[in-house]
Parts: sequence; structure tokens; C-alpha cells
Amino acid sequence: MIFGQIRRRLRGEPLLAPTGRDVLQYVGALYDAVTSPLASEAKQVQMVKRSMNYVGVGVDAGHHFIHAVQRAQIAPTSSASARRS
Repeated sequence: MIFGQIRRRLRGEPLLAPTGRDVLQYVGALYDAVTSPLASEAKQVQMVKRSMNYVGVGVDAGHHFIHAVQRAQIAPTSSASARRS
């Protein structure tokens, strides 16, 4: 999602606004990529929250999404890999 936008911008192509479903898929994939079963849930959530600060501000103008992410304390109940199966 992010790198595709950068490539489109560099090629001079119009940028596509991601849908909520796109963002949800990205968050799930991010969670799967940066978390480890060896780390506590709190540490895993903090890792994802740090990453979301970069993409979350562009999701909605009212910043409701990033506000909710910043207040998250537990991991999602299902990861992106579970939703894909």
C-alpha cells in the first residue's frame, strides 16, 4: 500500500486513496510481520502502534483512526492471516 503510493507518485500517476478494507488488510499484515510469539502481547501491540503512527494520520481527516490505535492495549482477536484463510 505505502510503497505502491510512492511508486505511483514518482511515476507522476494519480494517487489512489486506500479503502477501509485496504487499511484493515495492511494493519493485519503489519501485525503478522512485526510480532513474535516470544514477545509479550503488550510489546507486540507497542511495535504495531509505532508503525501505525506513520500511516494512520492519512487514514481520516478527523484523526479518529490514529486516536483509536494510540489507545489500543491488546492485540486484535484475529490477524490478517486468519482472515485470509
